[in-house]
Amino acid sequence: MGTMFISIDAETEGKQLDFQFEWEGEDEEIDRLMEFVAAQADEAGITPQVLGTSLLYHLPTTGVADDPDEREFQMLVILDVVFRMAITDRPDTLVCDVAARQDIVVDLTVREKHVSGHLRGQPSATAARSWATAQRRRDRRRGTLENRT
Repeated sequence: MGTMFISIDAETEGKQLDFQFEWEGEDEEIDRLMEFVAAQADEAGITPQVLGTSLLYHLPTTGVADDPDEREFQMLVILDVVFRMAITDRPDTLVCDVAARQDIVVDLTVREKHVSGHLRGQPSATAARSWATAQRRRDRRRGTLENRT
């Protein structure tokens, strides 16, 4: 099981928001989360990337939702943004490909319409899947994601 510690520093339209949350999950949860966000974006006629960028851009203005369901939706979309990021030293690998086997610290910075992320990860103490299994999941997931964008 992988754990993500996400910190957001967002400043847009003269407003600022600093926010942190933690998430942990397995490959199956990551798949379901990304499929859910993709379906929500599709309903709105946009890509998951546009949905994520828009949510992060407006977060300093709207704030973190008080309603638990709305707040959960915000967190899912933010996680989806992170999962779709490429790993710097492995550009063919997305965060979603390794997140279930890593403990990852994510620092997201939002300035106007630009979102950047700094990732630091290490193998999770509970990770048990082989790299070959991860590669097969990555290839299968990559095909699914390319069909949705």
